[in-house]
This record gives sequence, C-alpha cells and structure tokens, in this order.
Amino acid sequence: MRKVFLRVGYVKACILLVVIAITLSFAITTVILFVRGQPMSQNALIASLVTPGVIAALFSTIILRLIYDLDAAEQRFKKLATQDELTGVSNRRSFLEIATRELALAKRYGIEFAIVIIDIDDFKRVNDQFGHLMGDKVLTAIARNCQDEIRKSDILARIGGDEFVMLIAQSEPIDLEKYIQRCHLKK
Repeated sequence: MRKVFLRVGYVKACILLVVIAITLSFAITTVILFVRGQPMSQNALIASLVTPGVIAALFSTIILRLIYDLDAAEQRFKKLATQDELTGVSNRRSFLEIATRELALAKRYGIEFAIVIIDIDDFKRVNDQFGHLMGDKVLTAIARNCQDEIRKSDILARIGGDEFVMLIAQSEPIDLEKYIQRCHLKK
C-alpha cells in the first residue's frame, strides 16, 4: 500500500483515501438503513458523506505525511549505509561488498582488475596546521578529482580518515600508473 501512495503522489493519495472513506461510509449507511427498513433521509445522506470526508481528509493527510517522511528517512539511511558522508564516494562497507562481488566475477570469468590504495601523506599536518575544516575540504577535493578522472565502471571509496581505495576493473598493468597519476590533486 505504501508503494502505491508513493507512486501516485501525496495529493492524489489523500484524495483517493477520502473517496474510499466516503464510498465505504455511504455503502455502510445504505446497508444499515436497508436492514432496518428505513429510507435514506437527507440527514443520513449528509452524515454518510460529510463526516467521513472530513475525518478521512484529516487522518489521510497525517498518515501520508508520515509515510512520505518515512520514505525520505529510508532513502537517507540507504545512502548513509553505502556512501561516505563527507566526500560522497562509496564508504568502506559498500566497497567491501562490491569488491567481494568483483573478486567472485574475476575468479569465475578470468577478468582482471586492480585495487589501488591511496593514503594521503602527512595529512595530519593539514588538520593540525589549517584545521579540520580545511582538512575536510582537501579530502573532498581529492575524492572529487579522483571521481572525475575514473571510469564509471570503477569504484572509489573512502576507507579511513585519509585513505581511499579504487577498484579498477579490467585494467592492464601498464595503464594503471598513468590512470592513477590523473587522480593527483589539481591546483
């Protein structure tokens, strides 16, 4: 049901819930009056249409807002579970999952790949001399530069404070040095 609400949109889902509530209320009122042998009066008709319309509109708005908030939180959680919050590249957990799959494929099909570890020399000095905010900017710039230079099929991940790792699929050893050199921080 949640997927249906998310697919049709907030306003349409509210309208749909109100229409369903009014329809059910009218049907129930009609059945009750029929069983009792009473005709449908104007008051019964108004009560069966207006009351559920107001109540359903109020509660569907609240419920759907909660559903949409829950979905947004779930999307954020999924992103945080796989992405380094500072740099936006894959995180350690995500990289290990991807690398495990790639290793299995490499073994099965004989596909070559390389894993390159990037450790920023003396990064602690950047934080000590210029502050952690500047250190964060440097890490973000390095990640962005590497991400811009690698192919879409390759993976870049931050696996520690100043450590990154790249998984480069189907690489020839001679290409790696040039490939990695392109990732150096540009001025």
